Amino acid sequence: MQNFVEVVEAVGVVAGFVRCLTLAYEVVAAIGHGDKAAFALREEKNRQGQTTERQVIFHDYSISDANIGWRIEMKKSGVVLEEWF
Repeated sequence: MQNFVEVVEAVGVVAGFVRCLTLAYEVVAAIGHGDKAAFALREEKNRQGQTTERQVIFHDYSISDANIGWRIEMKKSGVVLEEWF
């Protein structure tokens, strides 16, 4: 039973990651209209040098993967488009 729970949790993590990549692709396609969209990657690290959050910024959108989950938000207004933990 424990193995089943671990498999279900792993599938959920993978599904969330795939969903984030899908949304990131949609954001890039919407902004770039087939052209290369300008983006930046920012990482936050703690004092031990471990990455605590990675953030991809596309013009007005950002996609973050903090240790607690994923978040896609509009930067100027702060409106969260997608969020899951």
